[in-house]
Amino acid sequence: MKIRRLKPAFTPTPIYIGAARLKKTHKTVLAGFQNSQSKCKLVRGFTLVELIICLAISAMVLTAAAIAFDACIANYQVNKDISDAIIKANQVLSRITADLRCAIDVNAPEPNTQCSMFTAGGDDITYRFDQAEGKLYLVKNGTAHILCEGISSAAFEKTPGINELGLQCVKSVQITLTVGSGNSAQKACAAVAIRRNL
Repeated sequence: MKIRRLKPAFTPTPIYIGAARLKKTHKTVLAGFQNSQSKCKLVRGFTLVELIICLAISAMVLTAAAIAFDACIANYQVNKDISDAIIKANQVLSRITADLRCAIDVNAPEPNTQCSMFTAGGDDITYRFDQAEGKLYLVKNGTAHILCEGISSAAFEKTPGINELGLQCVKSVQITLTVGSGNSAQKACAAVAIRRNL
């Protein structure tokens, strides 16, 4: 039997070429699959744990904001009440000082929680503070009116002197009103000289 030898230049490449094509195609498919996986990773959503943590943090932030807002409202209301009381106290002080400045006679021997006087028009006026009610009253010719509420203390400090006739009189009066209570109490003060007794 005769054995034929193949020429050394001949190589059976079809199988090799087919394998190379198969490897190339496999690599292309694998690369496409990896690209689709990376795209999926880019668009993936939140997990349930992340959503729960997000909700917990949002709840804490909203609770803190609600507490701060409530404190701001309460602080605003306290400041508004004090401001209104001070405005009213200043109006009361303006009225008292106007009456005292033009008074004919101011009664000296009385408690420092009230101030009595006679005006040029012949009216008998008394400003009296009631500690139990926290109110300042205006008593004019025997009729009492509430002049101001929400006062915790009021004082009328009278400075005695001698007038031109050599009689004792009140030269000046210093008025102090404390409005509000506790840490929110504010003082309103005024001083007036009695013109007739200067």
